[in-house]
This record gives sequence, C-alpha cells and structure tokens, in this order.
Amino acid sequence: MPIFEERLRQLGSWLKVNGESIYSTRPWKYQNDTTNSNVWYTANKDNTVVYAILLKYPEDTLKVKLTAPKTTSSTKINLIGYNGDIQWVDSSDGLVIDLSSVNPVEIHSEWAWSFKLTNLE
Repeated sequence: MPIFEERLRQLGSWLKVNGESIYSTRPWKYQNDTTNSNVWYTANKDNTVVYAILLKYPEDTLKVKLTAPKTTSSTKINLIGYNGDIQWVDSSDGLVIDLSSVNPVEIHSEWAWSFKLTNLE
C-alpha cells in the first residue's frame, strides 16, 4: 500500500474515534497549552465542552499537565475512546491528568489522544 494511502487510512481511523474533538469545533480561547507544547485545544461552538488533544503520550510519569483549563467542583474529564474513569487533580500550578491506571490496550486511539473536559470555569 502506498504511504499516502496508509496515512489517509490512519487519519480516518483516528477520526472515527476522536472526530468529536475536530468536527463542529473551533479553536478554544487558548489554542495550545503554554507549558505543554504537545497539547492543542478545540471547543464546541457554545464553549461548554473543551477538547485537549495530546500529541505525545507521556512515557515516564504517565501524567499530563494542563495550565489553560480552570476546573470547577463539577468538572468532568474523559479520554475519548476509553471507557474507564480518568484520575485527575487540580493543583496550584495546573490540572494534572494521571494516566497510570489506564491500560493502553483499552484505549481505542493511536497517534493522538483527545480529552473531553466539561464544566470548566
């Protein structure tokens, strides 16, 4: 299979899982995270849902730090393509998503991962 065709199939596969973070969205008020250059943001048209798209899976600590989103007591975070719960804490220097309890085999996404954040400030 030619490389171009393979890449298109990979993109289609990724969009099948993560399409909601791309389709009918727009750049959020912060386009990318200021401290994590591997995270880019989109939001739905009403800004009620923010998507943090992670371009590089954390290897050492399995933690993703985000400084742009400001959480509330009702904030929810999901990893699109994963059915389990995502652990996270809001620290004084940003939101930290802990992926250490996530079994990578259960994530139905490759190449980039989309977090769905709701009920932000």
